[in-house]
Amino acid sequence: MVDKRKRRYIINIVNLLKGEGKMSKTDWQEMSLQVQKLHSFARMIITQQKPLTLTANEMDIVSHIYLNQQKHTPLSLSKVTGMKKESISRSLKSLYEKGLIDKEKSLRDERSYQLVLTSKGHMELGRNYQMLLRPYYYLKEQMGDDFDQMMEQIKRAGVLLQGYRDGQGEDNV
Repeated sequence: MVDKRKRRYIINIVNLLKGEGKMSKTDWQEMSLQVQKLHSFARMIITQQKPLTLTANEMDIVSHIYLNQQKHTPLSLSKVTGMKKESISRSLKSLYEKGLIDKEKSLRDERSYQLVLTSKGHMELGRNYQMLLRPYYYLKEQMGDDFDQMMEQIKRAGVLLQGYRDGQGEDNV
């Protein structure tokens, strides 16, 4: 038996294809064009850079460890990054093998550990960030205040999508 959420999703898709429901066929086509623009923009940002020595997941993890004052555990990283625990585990294993992070035993719980950057991790983060952020600094320079407004809108969209993903907006399709 199909659960309620999947059933609603299927009904929405069928209605979209028939040109009924909350979005007309032209709305759906226009939204597809907007999505293509967003994907194209993301590809341009990524391909502007020289190849990074860290994967996107590894960069995200290392950044969180560096930028946040609290010490992270694998579980806390999973929560703040939105990555699955399996993905966190694979990335942490790779970072540990590269000598970029280390594990410190938790003072509160001997079974737990917290993650810290090694000096090599700090150097690698700096090297990768120089390459990663170059196109963003260029955009900020060219766009001025519009860049800050764009970033605020992206932040707002992220919050809305998180709510949608958590099931608060599933009928708003």
